[in-house]
Amino acid sequence: MPATRKLSILLVLAFGIGIAPVFAEEPVRHVHYGSFAGYWIPLHLVEPIDREIALSRQTYYIGFYDKAGKLCRVEKYFDGALFFRHDYAYYENGVIRESRIRNADGVEAVNRLDERGTRRD
Repeated sequence: MPATRKLSILLVLAFGIGIAPVFAEEPVRHVHYGSFAGYWIPLHLVEPIDREIALSRQTYYIGFYDKAGKLCRVEKYFDGALFFRHDYAYYENGVIRESRIRNADGVEAVNRLDERGTRRD
């Protein structure tokens, strides 16, 4: 078993969560959004809104950012419940290295990309 796979399993077991973090740092800032544009990765969040407005809507998104200002997580809420979550990791050149997408049922999809942004799996 590859060392990275062992580490992922260990992190899941150690933290008891369904998603092992794929970003280097925990998010330091978050912003609520009303929507997103396009279906590429990472999601392009649009329409920043206040938290109170977001909570009054049926659907809203929260974008989480690391110290460098990179989008490292997106959560979509529908009727007050988490509907899906995307986690992103980046190469040094700023290209997405990996995305993990988990739906409300706990089903997870992992996309791995090379340093040019081309899918590897």
